[in-house]
Amino acid sequence: MADGRRDDPIANILDNTCQEIGADKEASIVVVNTGKRAAYQNATPTPDQAQAIYDLASTYCPN
Repeated sequence: MADGRRDDPIANILDNTCQEIGADKEASIVVVNTGKRAAYQNATPTPDQAQAIYDLASTYCPN
């Protein structure tokens, strides 16, 4: 998913995911949104990949 991508857009995925978590959005909604944000060119994360990205991001959120 990150191949060929610049660092800033990847950091934005983390920031936006953390914002949604901090706003107490339903986890399933945040996972779907995280997957949409992580999509790049012809690569779209599977639901399991979106969940893994969410899980990783949530461990770094300051909330």
